[in-house]
Amino acid sequence: MKKLAITTIFCAVAGASSACDEPNFGSKFSDTIPSKPDQKLFTQALLLATNYERCKVGKASLGTHATLRKAALIHSRNMAKTKVFSHNSRADNARTVKARAKLVNLKWRWLAENIALQNRYRFGNRVPFRIVDQAACKFKNSKTGKPIAAHTYASLAQDVTKSWMASKGHRQNIHSRYAGRMAAALVFDETAPNCGKIYITQVFSN
Repeated sequence: MKKLAITTIFCAVAGASSACDEPNFGSKFSDTIPSKPDQKLFTQALLLATNYERCKVGKASLGTHATLRKAALIHSRNMAKTKVFSHNSRADNARTVKARAKLVNLKWRWLAENIALQNRYRFGNRVPFRIVDQAACKFKNSKTGKPIAAHTYASLAQDVTKSWMASKGHRQNIHSRYAGRMAAALVFDETAPNCGKIYITQVFSN
């Protein structure tokens, strides 16, 4: 199961373009994502995937910033804690993306947010699978018989970017000429079926 959602808030600033190269996900992105993810590493992986999509339409590469990552982590944590997949949080001081930006003292003229809910294992939308051992989190593709692995930083970044690119609103945020920076965070709900779900937040600003 995958779920996606989007929000955008306006105010202004711009972009350009550069030569396009396929994202080079080195070995540091190939580890299975642990229960306590490296949020900086995930942001770097997602930035590679995002900048590749921007480059293909002539938009400038984005940078990143720790403050944006803090805002993203606040929301991913709240979604995982409450099991509510939405841009609107139940946390009193962090109900909206604007409130979360204020909470971390982020200065912005343009602000946008993509969110996603993904499986911890690489089932995808149309991957038929069977449970080999639920307790040990062992799954196989029911057509090929091959084991289904948990996501790595690279595979999750590629998978979620592909899903967002198939959605007009998310794609517009990724391609926005107003965006200058991006960061992301992911948090596991390990109580969800089939060894867990991943709540992902991607935040853009000028």
